[in-house]
Amino acid sequence: MGYTIEVVPCSKAGWFTPAEARSYYGKYARDGITVHWWGDGTGASNHDNIVRYLNGRGAAGQAPTANYVLSDNKITECVNPDNVAWTSGNGNATTIGIEAQPTLGAEGYKKYGWLVDQLEKRYGKTLKLYPHNYWMQTACPGTLSLDRIRQEADKWKRGEYNPAPPTPTPPAAADIQWVKLDKPTEYVTNKAPTKLWNFNQTTWAGFGNGVKDFAGGEKVIIYGKGINKTLNATYLVTEYSFTKGITNGFNEKDMSLVVQPVPKPDPIPAPIPPTPTKPEWELNLRDIDDTKFWFTKDQDLINIATGQPATPAKKFIKDEEFVASALTVSGGVEYRITDYSFKKGIFNGVPTSSLTLTAPGVPNIPPVPEVPPTVDRNLVIQFLLGLVKTITDFIAKLKG
Repeated sequence: MGYTIEVVPCSKAGWFTPAEARSYYGKYARDGITVHWWGDGTGASNHDNIVRYLNGRGAAGQAPTANYVLSDNKITECVNPDNVAWTSGNGNATTIGIEAQPTLGAEGYKKYGWLVDQLEKRYGKTLKLYPHNYWMQTACPGTLSLDRIRQEADKWKRGEYNPAPPTPTPPAAADIQWVKLDKPTEYVTNKAPTKLWNFNQTTWAGFGNGVKDFAGGEKVIIYGKGINKTLNATYLVTEYSFTKGITNGFNEKDMSLVVQPVPKPDPIPAPIPPTPTKPEWELNLRDIDDTKFWFTKDQDLINIATGQPATPAKKFIKDEEFVASALTVSGGVEYRITDYSFKKGIFNGVPTSSLTLTAPGVPNIPPVPEVPPTVDRNLVIQFLLGLVKTITDFIAKLKG
């Protein structure tokens, strides 16, 4: 005996492979299971909505996502357990995340135990159960019992559920099953009127006109459920009726859960991009007055960023005129740049060493480099001390 696992895959944008987990967290293992609840007090009927919500977050590249969603009704796999869902903070890399119905009943716990047993068989070891609040500051998993999950898993391991018990003979009278909720839960009547029924009936005709009428929109605290197994119908009952065994209750379809706000998951901080470093030529780039030069030799136009001939290629001829309005230094070489290139952000230029300030036929006057020579500080200090001594000696002679 076992269960079928529904598969509704989450987008790859919402989980890590083992290799990606090792890179991001610095570790990867399947050592445990983190127990979650979806926290709004709803029952198994909300199962598919939770799957859509989690997978929708994953498709947007956001947490939370989950490996499994589990309720009294079924089990859904969203992220293969070998992969890492974004569900448990620091526990992501080493545990499998299972999101469960907050009002989990006996059948739900049985399913949870079966799933734990299947995962322990898959990985060949006992998987430790962690509450979500072990990894993060949160109320999750609320009232879900990790002890009961472990007890159910051990029953499956010992084979207590195999073979399945024989199907009981249908009772001749109404068969009522009582199920206590994990905690008292607020519901609201959704019909006008909403009837309170005596549900201890073997036929629908036996219900009559009901016990009492309630207006639509009335809030009622529900303590448990009375299930008429003969008619396959479920009724919600108050604490008084549940504890006294009084079969007066509301048809489950006539009541709506008062929805509590869904807690927002903690955002995953975006990585801080590194501060870009400017290249040397850009740090040294500056605007200067237009200066007319002539080439002392044939010269290629140079891409200053690479130090190689520019693309498309351009060659200047000896004695050709060149007007520069900017300069920079890169790799120890000073370059002059035209006004057009400077304003367009096309930083191609020619080495200053290939230029002269004098027209063809006039003796060459090379340009003065714009980068000042390095000054020896010790020599400057010695010069100043000598100058002070000379002045002092001169004043002494005047006084003598």
